[in-house]
Amino acid sequence: MQADREIGIRAALGAPRAGLLGMVVRQGKMLFGINARDPLTFGGVALVLLAVAFGACVAPALRATPVRPLEPYGRVTVAAGPLPRPNR
Repeated sequence: MQADREIGIRAALGAPRAGLLGMVVRQGKMLFGINARDPLTFGGVALVLLAVAFGACVAPALRATPVRPLEPYGRVTVAAGPLPRPNR
């Protein structure tokens, strides 16, 4: 891999890490040869991030929905008989 050698030589000659990172990003050298400006990649990443965000919001909501309203407060005793009607 030509880019690996180039990065290694630059690092050995004392290139700062930020400079190496900038070089790699500018050239679009990513894993598996994906171009940095590929619209399909941007769309795919956006969809994955949306799916993760949706899951992070929905999972706790689904866990909270089956809880009965008074259950989080522990054992609650209710007086026997019908509940009083509110005054209107």
